[in-house]
This record gives sequence, structure tokens and C-alpha cells, in this order.
Amino acid sequence: MLIERYDPDFNWEGHEGFVSRIGNVTTTLRHVRLRNQRLQAVIEYRVGDKLWLQPFSAVLLGDEEIDRDLETEGLERDRWLDERRSWLLARQATSQAPQLRLSD
Repeated sequence: MLIERYDPDFNWEGHEGFVSRIGNVTTTLRHVRLRNQRLQAVIEYRVGDKLWLQPFSAVLLGDEEIDRDLETEGLERDRWLDERRSWLLARQATSQAPQLRLSD
């Protein structure tokens, strides 16, 4: 399973209104709401005079919480796919793998 995680220690509220540019696309973080570990925000994408708003929500989890939630679902962490630890590959837990039985 491929999982995207947002950095649980990132200062989301402090970055509201932050503008960045990738090629000809300008992005702005808007409408940040953070309660407990629940994040709601909007990313504004602008190319020339065109505008697209992408609302999103997420639950911000640390490593231990992710491992606990994976275990609850019979999964385990395989590896992080990037240095920022934003993308995680999870797999069926070794202890949960089906056992093949050979009949006599």
C-alpha cells in the first residue's frame, strides 16, 4: 500500500498564505484549520489567469501512530520512499501472511 503522510511537526498555521512557484504554477496555502491532529486546508493553484482550488484534509500521524494503525489493519511498514518521509510503502504483516498447507 502506498501512503502519503504530511509532516506532523510542520507549522501549518504559520504557513497560511505561503506562496511557492513550480515552473509556471503558483501555489498558495489557504484556509488552514488544525484541531488536534486533524488538518483541513486549501491549496490554490494558479497558472496565468486560471485558478484551481484543491481542498484537502488529513490526520497528522507520527511514526509510532502509523505503525500502530498499520498493525491494527494487519500491515507493517516496508520502507520510506523519500528522505522527507512523506511517502511510505506498507505491506501485509509477516505475522499475518497466509500459511500454505499441503494436504496429505
